[in-house]
Amino acid sequence: MDIARKRFDEAISSAEKSILIAPNEYLANIAMVHVLTCVGRADEALKYLDMAMRLDPRFLDTILVEKGKASFILGEFEKAVAFIHRGLTLNPALTNYSSFEAASYASLGKIKEAENAWNRFVDGFQVREYLTTKYLYDFFPFIDHKIFDRFIDGLNKAGFEGNPSDYYKVDKKNRLKGQKIKELLFQILTRVIQRR
Repeated sequence: MDIARKRFDEAISSAEKSILIAPNEYLANIAMVHVLTCVGRADEALKYLDMAMRLDPRFLDTILVEKGKASFILGEFEKAVAFIHRGLTLNPALTNYSSFEAASYASLGKIKEAENAWNRFVDGFQVREYLTTKYLYDFFPFIDHKIFDRFIDGLNKAGFEGNPSDYYKVDKKNRLKGQKIKELLFQILTRVIQRR
């Protein structure tokens, strides 16, 4: 929930607590992977994927596609394609990772392969009218907008028709923290009361 709300610090804290409570739990490690990839720490995420693999190798399909997503974030597109392809071979139902396969192929200049991967993603997508840049950002909310921009650029080359700028970018320097938010809310409430 914290990732979906773009509360990245809280998400990291929750994932760390999960690992502390259940360090040998496969899903706790996968949750940490998702958080770390969203906050741009994909190199660390790979370590948790290795741990998840040791804990429960039955989920090799998920581990491989997550390694592909982490590789995409790191700019290692050949690795991304290889990992995702292997994961999808084991479990073709993981079509949401075909989006990263498509973006990786596009980044490599392999447009036909990118289009094929994009079509697999679209075929597995339930409600196509929701397939917008905003939806994709809600689903893959990377803290580093350059990564998301690269992702959307690749998808556009693969056949996605969404506008790359249709999501909200907040520069780090413009993000407000707790005390500043409280001060601004107090100012607004004070003005509202004064007008009455």
